[in-house]
Amino acid sequence: MTIRLTALTAACALLLALGVVLRSLSLQHVAVLLHRWFPEVPERTATQLAAQMAGVQPPLLLDAREPEEFAVSRLPGAVRVAPDASPDHLVEALGARLKGQPVVVYCAVGGRSAVLTHRTRAALMAAGAADVAHLRGGLFGWRQAQLPLVDANGPTEQVHPYNRFWGRLLHR
Repeated sequence: MTIRLTALTAACALLLALGVVLRSLSLQHVAVLLHRWFPEVPERTATQLAAQMAGVQPPLLLDAREPEEFAVSRLPGAVRVAPDASPDHLVEALGARLKGQPVVVYCAVGGRSAVLTHRTRAALMAAGAADVAHLRGGLFGWRQAQLPLVDANGPTEQVHPYNRFWGRLLHR
């Protein structure tokens, strides 16, 4: 009986500690973790990407979110791609648009885009992309930097929260 209570107490303490950690999670924490998990994936900050978009050769922007997220808002000129798209599918779908073009992939907070960039970067580069990176902090970071978003009707302030847990990071 004592062993069960000790194990139960330890499990409860662990869950409580995990809850505290998750409640204090910020977009910056997520970005640091993703950089550690995918150190070979190049990143662009929101301000770096904004400057690149205003430059001589704006990147091809790939939005790796679900259709309902994309409908709410996106970066100007972005093309939606499935977060689980295969390298072959992306190369086929993007075709000649890749030739000599830098590519930046983004999602809500950076997780799906880091994974997609990790899985497809070599194939996109082999198909002619000049570079392939992901947006550090994702669309949430872009919004926090107060950079422009659009929807099907033009400029918007709205951002899809992805879900209740991740949506909390929109304001941190």
